[in-house]
Amino acid sequence: FMYAAMAPSTVDMIISLDVLLPRRIEDPSKLTKDIEGYLLEERRQADGTEHEPPSFTLSKLRETLARNSNNSVPQHLADHMLHRQVAKSNMYPEKVFFSRDGRVKFYHIFDIENGLALEMARRIEKKPYLVIKGSLSPFVGPRCDETMSILSHDNPNFEFYEVEGGKHHVHLHAAEECARYIVPFIRNHRPPRSSKL
Repeated sequence: FMYAAMAPSTVDMIISLDVLLPRRIEDPSKLTKDIEGYLLEERRQADGTEHEPPSFTLSKLRETLARNSNNSVPQHLADHMLHRQVAKSNMYPEKVFFSRDGRVKFYHIFDIENGLALEMARRIEKKPYLVIKGSLSPFVGPRCDETMSILSHDNPNFEFYEVEGGKHHVHLHAAEECARYIVPFIRNHRPPRSSKL
């Protein structure tokens, strides 16, 4: 949404999996704490004092990811999220550690005021837009109604589907149902390939 609104001429279509607008930050102290954590990670990287972080068994990380995502990422599907984020520990060969950039966990897209969100939606115009929402997820809720109304108004290329029982990571635990919407959407709206011959 954000990128498409800022650079609509560079976007052919938008597929949004259980997100439309950035989530509201209800507790300002959380934002303060996250900015401090981000700056600490930034300083560690700049100083070159980055040591191997704490290591865990893969089963412990699966359990942690499931718990921290409110089971939106169930343990049996956690490897889909973890495989790009962990590396084998040099100190404890039977364990792994998070190898992703530590600043990522503190990153926030700041809240968008409602009027700005509506103007951004207008800039997207009639682009093909697919929104898939998990019915149990709060990420696409009443706050998004006006924005969604603008995106869908007179837009035959706007599609919205709600996956019953789906949580935020709906593409993991309802992959086949998501694919039933995504595949035809892409096939229908993919720009024609131009031949170089």
